[in-house]
Amino acid sequence: MNIPLVAVHGYSVSANIREPLDAPRSAVMDEHYKVAISRLGNRVRVAGGAEVGGDIENKNTGALATLYKILQDWFPGAAHLSNGVQEWKGARPMLPDGPPIVGKSGLPGVWLNLGHGSSGWALSCGSARLLADQLQGKSPDIDDAGFSVERLRT
Repeated sequence: MNIPLVAVHGYSVSANIREPLDAPRSAVMDEHYKVAISRLGNRVRVAGGAEVGGDIENKNTGALATLYKILQDWFPGAAHLSNGVQEWKGARPMLPDGPPIVGKSGLPGVWLNLGHGSSGWALSCGSARLLADQLQGKSPDIDDAGFSVERLRT
């Protein structure tokens, strides 16, 4: 199959919590920068960014600096940033028109649930439910219009 996936790279910085009272207790979204800050046990993670294309090996230092800035703005001094910090860059495959593909591929026995891009976490449960209903031949509770691979063939 030829599916026109585009890599949208995102970044995260995870660090050990220095002072638990100063660290987030739940997820925080910074809508201005489109960044999420969350607590993962004894660590804090700040994640975001959308870099279309590019090389997975070359990290954008400006994007990482923004994550550090936002962590310090929201939770100053909450994390150890001198050691044990993990910086990550990863690709989130998405489709050029936005919505993911969920359903039959057109090939016998092959079903698809892909191309969610940066909305993967937000769409994961609904996409899984939709695909499970389709696989079982049930009428889905979720409107499946617009999620078919057929939209890419026209």
